[in-house]
Amino acid sequence: TPVDFTATVPCDVVRAMPPAGGVVLGTAPKQGKDANLQALFVVVSAQRVDVTDRNVVILSVPREQVTSPQCQRIEVTSTHAGTFANFVGLKDPSGAPLRSGFPDPNLRPQIVGVFTDLTGPAPPGLAVSATIDTRFSTRPTTLKLLAIIGAIVATVVALIALWRLDQLDGRGSIAQLLLRP
Repeated sequence: TPVDFTATVPCDVVRAMPPAGGVVLGTAPKQGKDANLQALFVVVSAQRVDVTDRNVVILSVPREQVTSPQCQRIEVTSTHAGTFANFVGLKDPSGAPLRSGFPDPNLRPQIVGVFTDLTGPAPPGLAVSATIDTRFSTRPTTLKLLAIIGAIVATVVALIALWRLDQLDGRGSIAQLLLRP
């Protein structure tokens, strides 16, 4: 799960999609196991353009609106503040910018990559940015590494000392005691 995620999809990309549509952007392969439950998708169908995240529809807009000249780009953001979509240039029936979202930090998508049905080079303006949470991807510090090496050396010294004591106590080795009938 990223700390933050932003994606920008130019409306020209939606205009260029085939009539049947397809995946413009996904953070997992659409056919992947539980992809809809974990990932974010911008999907174009014959009738609509849907922005979904973790199986929640963030915003769904008729395709004819998105292919209109007023639509400039689709902006998707996901942070601790929530996940939001904005169709820049489009207005809702009240005249306000066409945007929606949910202020839920748990809606941030899982990212296994960036996937699309688009072919060829990336269209101008198509962008994805994510800050990945790397808190648990660590390397030991020098002090921790020295402590690990010291623990291994101490264990080897203790085993050698135990073996030596076993040789000097006069009763023979532990193996002989265990093998007696």
